[in-house]
Amino acid sequence: MPGKIKFTRTSYGTFLRLTNGALSWAKCWLRGIAICRNGVGASVCANKVVGVRAGLVHDHFSAQQGVQDDNMNVICMGGRTVGPAVAWDLVEAL
Repeated sequence: MPGKIKFTRTSYGTFLRLTNGALSWAKCWLRGIAICRNGVGASVCANKVVGVRAGLVHDHFSAQQGVQDDNMNVICMGGRTVGPAVAWDLVEAL
């Protein structure tokens, strides 16, 4: 895809496919964060990519257990459902 990505209301899917494709290519030793309005769309889109294991998380316990027990490599969260302090805590758990 040459050039810049023009962001529209539904372009997060394209952006996530590019990001998750990079994670899949790197054999998933990398981890990623996907954020959309409520986190559900980002989670659905991320899980369509082979090798990506994304989970929608809203609390520290779920984020930590998802990484440790389920080998989750992408956390998805909602920009309108998770506050900044909780979001940072989730990122640290990843």
